[in-house]
Amino acid sequence: MDSPKKYYRCQCPHCGQRIEFPAYAAGGVSACPQCGGQVPLTKPAETATASPQIPTQPPAPVHSGVAPRPAEPYQTTQLGTSAHAQPTSNRTTAGGSRAWVWAAATLIAGLILAYGFMKTRVGWHAGVGIATNSNPTNVPVETTASGAAPPTNSAQRMPEVGRATTASAPSNAVVPKSIADLRVTELAVQRPRGTKGAKLIYAVGVLSNDSDLQRLGVRVEVDLFDGNGAKVDSATDYREALGPRQTWQFRALVHDDHAVTARVAAVKEDS
Repeated sequence: MDSPKKYYRCQCPHCGQRIEFPAYAAGGVSACPQCGGQVPLTKPAETATASPQIPTQPPAPVHSGVAPRPAEPYQTTQLGTSAHAQPTSNRTTAGGSRAWVWAAATLIAGLILAYGFMKTRVGWHAGVGIATNSNPTNVPVETTASGAAPPTNSAQRMPEVGRATTASAPSNAVVPKSIADLRVTELAVQRPRGTKGAKLIYAVGVLSNDSDLQRLGVRVEVDLFDGNGAKVDSATDYREALGPRQTWQFRALVHDDHAVTARVAAVKEDS
């Protein structure tokens, strides 16, 4: 079983960004991911443990021996009203009850009037107002062998022979996404060079989007191996969006300095 990796934290002297780095890179330098300035990767010093403080008890309240005065039955004064409290009364309750009675009586009277009006209109239509003859011109109507009249509405007629009745398939069908459209090339382990004091190691490569669709939340996972072919670490990098037919040069941080070669473990996309 691999031993747990050890990490240190430091702060960028230019912008104050907190940076976490593997223990093997202590004593080197690296570029700040926020401002790009050079940051010395220093090992933090041990800090002394502060002695715990004993909370003090608050002084006990002093009782005067006088019982508190009971609250008077007054209503609370709100902002914008008179500063003097007004005693409660039953006038508001009585007025509200009378208002409810008047409202209920008005509603019942309205329902009775509406019912009588609707009943009068229905009786007028049934007695004299509506003609029920569906053939007012007295034109002879053809009948079929069963005695029923043929359909006269165009919506009831049978479709003509040779007329297409099915909808045509859409021409702009959407092609579904496939993880196979995300392809990784030029994968390698990149050791520090060019920058004095740099010690961080990265797994670098190129991920191509070979589809005509935008991909969201793309993640590449890489397995790392030492000179004997044994797996020693894994690294990952993430990009929020990758446009159609675009490429991404990813750079995943390696946490074990024994890594020599790399191999793609998986390419994933947020659903």
